[in-house]
Amino acid sequence: MIDKVRKPIEGVISILTESFGIEHILARTDLGIFRRVQAKATAFSLVKYFNLAIGKENANIASYAV
Repeated sequence: MIDKVRKPIEGVISILTESFGIEHILARTDLGIFRRVQAKATAFSLVKYFNLAIGKENANIASYAV
């Protein structure tokens, strides 16, 4: 029973770690994970937009994600 619950959670955490550089998501529910990912995606999009608007190259902000 525990393995059935643990494997999907570890899968989500590994994908978030690879995609956003998030090691410790500090979320207790699936809605919490969704909101954290949504906030990260919004921040990445805004940084990309503002860099494009001011003429800067895209920054590697995944290394700053916490």
